[in-house]
Amino acid sequence: MNYLRTYADPDGESHFEDVEPTLTPRVAAPGSAPMVLSATAATSREAAALWLRSAPIPTEHLTFSRSRAGTFRERGPSPRRVFIFTIEGEIEIQTSDGETRRLGPGSVWLHDDTSGKGPSVRNWDASDWVWVGVLLPE
Repeated sequence: MNYLRTYADPDGESHFEDVEPTLTPRVAAPGSAPMVLSATAATSREAAALWLRSAPIPTEHLTFSRSRAGTFRERGPSPRRVFIFTIEGEIEIQTSDGETRRLGPGSVWLHDDTSGKGPSVRNWDASDWVWVGVLLPE
């Protein structure tokens, strides 16, 4: 499980980074009902090893959004750090160093460039881009 991060270097240029979060065995939640994951998971310890999670990431709020087909956002930083989860459609992101990536349904993007040149974002798809934004605390 990876996500894409855009960030600014010390000179303000924006770049991509592929991030793989560290996942460790965790229980679902204290006090929650036991999970049945498979017929071979005989003990709760074995079942817990099948439930892998990252460390919690503090968030501020979540928004559901739709950007119309053909939308273009000029290059620029994000006012805040935000995770963006694509639900439908496809976008193309171009960093100031010229690298381009396309993100479709199921992709996760951390827009972490709040001080540099930032990326441009284009919805090339013939359909709207539907996404969830999760704002991170300052």
